[in-house]
Amino acid sequence: MTFKWDDFAKEYYWVILLAIFAVMALAAIAIWAILRCRYPRHEYLALDNESSFISDRLELSRKLRGDIDRNEALINCQYYLRGSTRYFLRYQLCNIGSRMDRHWFVVRDSATRTERLLTVTALPDACPLRHSPCQVRPGLQEIFLDLQHPYVHPVLDIDIKVLAERPHVVVVSPLNDVGSLKDLIYHSKYNEDWQEKYRPQGTGLPQDQVQRLAKQIVEGLLFLHEKDFPAFYNLHLGNVILQNGVARLTGLENVLLGYVPRVSAFIRKRICDDKEVVDAVCFGHALFEMAAGYEMSTTKPTDKNYADVEHCPEVYQVLRFIFENQNHNYPTLEEVATLDFFRNIDLRELTTHTVPPILRTNLSSTAKHLLRDVQRFYRNKGDLLPRGVRAKRRPPMSPSQAPLVLKKPCLPPPCSSELLSPPHGSSSSPPPEFSSSPPQAETPPPEGTSTCPPSKASEDTSPADTEIPPPLDATSRDPKAEPLQSDDAAVTNFVTPIFETPPPKVPPRPPVWIQSQSSVSTCGSVEFCTPPSSPRIDAAKWCSSECIT
Repeated sequence: MTFKWDDFAKEYYWVILLAIFAVMALAAIAIWAILRCRYPRHEYLALDNESSFISDRLELSRKLRGDIDRNEALINCQYYLRGSTRYFLRYQLCNIGSRMDRHWFVVRDSATRTERLLTVTALPDACPLRHSPCQVRPGLQEIFLDLQHPYVHPVLDIDIKVLAERPHVVVVSPLNDVGSLKDLIYHSKYNEDWQEKYRPQGTGLPQDQVQRLAKQIVEGLLFLHEKDFPAFYNLHLGNVILQNGVARLTGLENVLLGYVPRVSAFIRKRICDDKEVVDAVCFGHALFEMAAGYEMSTTKPTDKNYADVEHCPEVYQVLRFIFENQNHNYPTLEEVATLDFFRNIDLRELTTHTVPPILRTNLSSTAKHLLRDVQRFYRNKGDLLPRGVRAKRRPPMSPSQAPLVLKKPCLPPPCSSELLSPPHGSSSSPPPEFSSSPPQAETPPPEGTSTCPPSKASEDTSPADTEIPPPLDATSRDPKAEPLQSDDAAVTNFVTPIFETPPPKVPPRPPVWIQSQSSVSTCGSVEFCTPPSSPRIDAAKWCSSECIT
């Protein structure tokens, strides 16, 4: 039987159609695969600079974290203003300052019908003010009320509140649309982001304007010295507010609350421990930025820095006097103020400034106690040098400068009842500045032994010459003590028996940021006790939990 194509095509035409469609599909798939290999959908190129990619990712994560922090700060500010009848929230500002844990808000003052600047900052862990908030707030208000000067930016209100389970500092100050002296140099607005508005290089000011503004800054610093204010480590042009062309110092609360200054990275390398010269060094950095238009990135000016201020010869001489002194020592601010650069300058604000009689009040003992705590903090722990560097730079102590050690007198051993119950009027816990752990009861020595340290004569004698005390009676000797030795072994040393006395139960202490550095509880309770140098306040009997709330 012969195959006839015509008959097959007429009867099985659908097979031919399926074959044609299959061939076309295979051809289309082949063409698509070829094009896919030659022209991929995503092109992968090598990164020219991998560090820029990483920095972009870090910048993105920083912005996301900043948005989260700003939302939390907004909630905290709304919660704080909910209990206030004077201030009302208008809007939140961006990060206009370099401190990342500080947030800025514009509020409406109903008493004066003006807008104020409100800042919310978390209280640092190393805060020198360790009293309860009910005592810190009136003391700080008295301190800032006493700082009435035309070259000091006022602080209208300050408060410490627990927000989001952490203490925060709320500061209210006048709102200035002009901004700071740094904004003037960089031609930026006060409400712009700090990361953006100071990127381009600024423009230096004329010498006469630099001379007048520098004189105002020096007068403000000298006024703080007269008021026994601690060294102003936070001096930079961002903390100099311009109001009607007058420079006014701000950020004074940073010093009282123990915030780390920005200049610590510069002065911790070469500046000595003398805190009297810190103001002069910080002023030298600010003076250079006013004349050159940019910040100094080193501790001392370089040759390039000096070349950038040659158009201001008098500023050049002042910088030479501060950083290139012949005695190789930094001058104090008082010595800088006596230079010819600051003479013959008309300061009308000082001649017309008068303090109202209602504000001429002396500081109370509470405010003075707070200032002493801050000064003690910077004297003991406030050095901007690391602990290891301070130990290396500290000169060796001579025998005449060695600290005097006082020995306790020889007293009879106390009984167990005296150990567990301290006498009336004494403290059951040591002061916070000497110990942070609960007190432990001392181990009482056995009867017949002396608690006094051995004298020099007894140390020189040999054990054989030492007279052995008579053995204790069997009824008074502890059974756990080692057995007494015979007369033949009299040359051996006497082993003092050790008694294990459990420590007394001490109630838990209040939080560190509430406890006073100089107050000692005489009752062993957690109730807050007023410091000895501050006036007794009726509200000091509140417990720590009530003070927190």
